[in-house]
Amino acid sequence: MAVASVRPPVRSVARPRRTSPRPVTLSWTVAILGFVGHLAVSHKDVRRDITL
Repeated sequence: MAVASVRPPVRSVARPRRTSPRPVTLSWTVAILGFVGHLAVSHKDVRRDITL
């Protein structure tokens, strides 16, 4: 009985916490990956220009 009564509140509390940070972390990871990728591409272009 104790476990059953403890499970619902934990789930209800965990759901909003999990759903709220997930989109934030996904957007941050996408932005960081895109920014890093852009920097890497720009550095590669600069290196190619220097080598040429």
